[in-house]
Amino acid sequence: MTDQNERIDDLDRRVSVLETALGHAAPEKSDADGSVQFSGDVSGNGRSYRYVWERPMAFFETVDWSESFERLAALAHPARAGILRHLLFDQATAAHLVENEVVTSTGSAYHHLGALQSAGWVSKNPDGTFEIPAARVVPLLTILTAAEDH
Repeated sequence: MTDQNERIDDLDRRVSVLETALGHAAPEKSDADGSVQFSGDVSGNGRSYRYVWERPMAFFETVDWSESFERLAALAHPARAGILRHLLFDQATAAHLVENEVVTSTGSAYHHLGALQSAGWVSKNPDGTFEIPAARVVPLLTILTAAEDH
């Protein structure tokens, strides 16, 4: 039992560190009306991503949905889908995206990368490569999964 208690204490400490880094505690679960959650544990491009997110049902009554819809709107372009698919498996510069025929020109690449970056779906590294931030990988894949024909 001591081993199990030590593991629980260690997990509590780790969660506390993560919440401190995040700036707020994880949302409390609302048992009255339920909650919506998603998670993923995936690997790709030599990296692993583990992510869990949950919102109580009451959250959706009080929050402004416009920012979320703006973030979703940034995904609604075929060129951006191609860029994100490429970046899921490999970081790339705008020129690299053109060379790999993901987009037709560097101007087009920067236009779409800029829109995705403004919405938080991609970030630019100091070396000029773009990537999907770790905190966006599982949410992106969740959106794709949710959009499947169920």
